Amino acid sequence: MKFPSTTTLFKEVNASSLGILRLLLGIILLEDFIEFYHYFTYYLEPSEFYNTYEFFHWVRMMPAYYIDIFFCASIMSCLLFAFGIHYRLNAIITFLSWSYIFLVDKGHYNNHYYLVAIFLFFFCITNADRWGSLTKSEKNTIPYWQVLIFRWQFAILYFYGGLAKIHSDWLNGFPMRYWLEYTSSNYPSFIQPIFYTDFTAMAFSWGGLIFDLGIPFLLLSRRWRAWAIFPLIMFHTLNEISWNIGVFPTIMLASTPIFFDTDWAEKLLQKINRKFLLTIISIGIILLPISYYTSSTMLAYVTKYIMLLSYPTLLYLFWQRNQPSTAPETTPTASYYWSRKTISQAFLLLWFSFQLTFPFRHWLYQGHPSWTGEGHLFAWRMMLVDTADAWRMKLIVPETGEELPIAIDKYMNHRQYRKMRRTPKSFLRFAHYIRDQAIENGVKNPVIKMEIWKSVNNRAPKLLNDTTLNYATVPCQDAIHADWFTAWEEGDEKPIYRQDAYDKWKVFLKENGANTEAVWR
Repeated sequence: MKFPSTTTLFKEVNASSLGILRLLLGIILLEDFIEFYHYFTYYLEPSEFYNTYEFFHWVRMMPAYYIDIFFCASIMSCLLFAFGIHYRLNAIITFLSWSYIFLVDKGHYNNHYYLVAIFLFFFCITNADRWGSLTKSEKNTIPYWQVLIFRWQFAILYFYGGLAKIHSDWLNGFPMRYWLEYTSSNYPSFIQPIFYTDFTAMAFSWGGLIFDLGIPFLLLSRRWRAWAIFPLIMFHTLNEISWNIGVFPTIMLASTPIFFDTDWAEKLLQKINRKFLLTIISIGIILLPISYYTSSTMLAYVTKYIMLLSYPTLLYLFWQRNQPSTAPETTPTASYYWSRKTISQAFLLLWFSFQLTFPFRHWLYQGHPSWTGEGHLFAWRMMLVDTADAWRMKLIVPETGEELPIAIDKYMNHRQYRKMRRTPKSFLRFAHYIRDQAIENGVKNPVIKMEIWKSVNNRAPKLLNDTTLNYATVPCQDAIHADWFTAWEEGDEKPIYRQDAYDKWKVFLKENGANTEAVWR
């Protein structure tokens, strides 16, 4: 990636593209904040164990009586941020609120939550309120680098997501072969048989790989950008319909226009007939209750996109008159001090050097990241594997020899447990939590035994950890390889499609006394 010159980075460009992104992202995040409020209130807050991130173990769950206040303030701040009111303050509050929600527990880790945190940080240091805000701005231009950082971050997400898919399982149609069967019910019955074929699995796997690797280059090229629009719409619409991945497809579609010319939004809104805009908005308002009461998934998606497009058009119709006249793209003026340019360039260099290298950190660990989970997070490793896991733990009281099985559902919800399976090192942190609880209750030198079985892409289950160890004494170190993992390589056994794969897995667990249902009641 060629680094632009200083003149290009600080060229003044129209701010409408970034203003639209601020508005759409802020509105979309309102849905996530509301969902997180429900999750914190009913599922997360009653939990006793929180699986924090490496180097962020100091982030603690807030007391229950603060949750309502926190989310009310976060939602209000997000709304004000979306409409550019006291922009800088509300951008910072929204970023800190989102970061806290994200960091308090791995149980809701998602790649697009990480992406949103990055974008909100970018908004804290850019001038995205200079267009499309309810408060008047003295100018409607921004330095070009404030647009480029969003483009480059998107390009990294797509390209690294594609690089992670270059491994034998994905290239042979796994785990897509199983996932397509699960998602077939989201489509009309006459289409469903297509999802059960090897051809479709290979088409989705290779299509996703080629898309991820190729789309950033198309988007970054002004000449070829138009060729990327239709594949983008198809790709993210299929993701929305097929997979339960939250608002990620909506965010990606709403953010794609950041790659267009920087003044595209202002030119488009000036040319569109106002009666036509009001008609589209009216259709969305009518479809909204219909989609709700009919429970039509497809209608709900269409309505959501129509309503999402309504926000910037409404803003244009009623408040765009407060904006200053469009200024042509110009070269930097003397108002940009040398120190500001130097700081901005240093930030861009350091940030993207980190973003380009950090996703490769799994090479620093022994073992495969699909097995150990080490280096899996924050690396854009999206939808790569399908794993089935079984876990059990017991506490041994040395003084009496009593063995006490640990029921994990008494300490966390099922969503937290599911995410722990992706990073098995988290089970060691849980073992230390149980150890500390036992010591507080008067048990001296407690012994904790743990057994983890794992199946990657429906291979035969294999023991993941050394069961001879006392995990109460095994050190848990951040960014250090856990040597208690057993060896596993992707090429040791090829995945083979079996229609009864999960039935065989359940039989295996029952025969080996590792039935997860006995642990997760």
